[in-house]
Amino acid sequence: MDVQIAEERAFVLQPSIGFDQARERAWSQKLNVFGTLHNLMFRPKDDEVRITRYELRYEPFWHVSARSELEYDIRESYRLLVTNPATHHVSLEMFPDSDLVVQDQQVVLTGTSRCHESQTREQVLDGVTGEERPKLAAYLHRTKTELGTLDDFAPTDAVVVAPEIKASYVVRQQLTHLMRAVQADHVITETVEVSALALFFRPVYVFDYVWAPKDKRQTMALDGVSGELSNTTRQVGAFRSARLDTDLLFDIGADAVGMLVPGGSIAMKLGRLAVQRTRPGQSPPAP
Repeated sequence: MDVQIAEERAFVLQPSIGFDQARERAWSQKLNVFGTLHNLMFRPKDDEVRITRYELRYEPFWHVSARSELEYDIRESYRLLVTNPATHHVSLEMFPDSDLVVQDQQVVLTGTSRCHESQTREQVLDGVTGEERPKLAAYLHRTKTELGTLDDFAPTDAVVVAPEIKASYVVRQQLTHLMRAVQADHVITETVEVSALALFFRPVYVFDYVWAPKDKRQTMALDGVSGELSNTTRQVGAFRSARLDTDLLFDIGADAVGMLVPGGSIAMKLGRLAVQRTRPGQSPPAP
């Protein structure tokens, strides 16, 4: 098996609105954050709802794209219907010496089939929970800055949420879905290529509201890229800003892939598994 993994990359998305604009919008929506039912029946007064806390945090998500190629030979039998009920033997023009016995108005041919299968898989995953977040795919083409190293990513007056999900988990998810066992007589090509593996940080402005007379609380998140305001269960202070460790998060190496691929460590010892780390535009190293 040939496993190729592209260089891991990290990006921070650039906000389209600043903190002052975010606060203004959050304040203008304060009477609407407790839901439609309350707005219709018990609409709060302007001075009853306050924003008690707020913060800017950078929430992580992963983008991964992978594909697999599998080519193999397999011996198979092919049954052909013989329409003439009086036929008891069949010889093929391409094989004049063939003498196929008819049974149940069928003859059986045996041969080798050359098979080719390919799969592609692309995912966007929450960097904290690992859950799939397909809506975040829209952010992949937004304005962003590449981070040379994660270790130095510490924006002022902001909380950097440390990913709970590491690169090895993301890659393992792809290998699990793309690798398929086949009953082949001979495997010609078996390749898995992870062509994109990137960690993104998305700016999110978070506001905690309180409706004092009703003793109700609500947290809203204003997306710093799209400007969308939505409910969230992750209150202000839910995360502590963390110093990121590049080696800890980008933990893919030959040994790691050997453990991810079933039997991979054995194959590596035999020299049959090529684990290659490639940069965009760069050819893989020769085995």
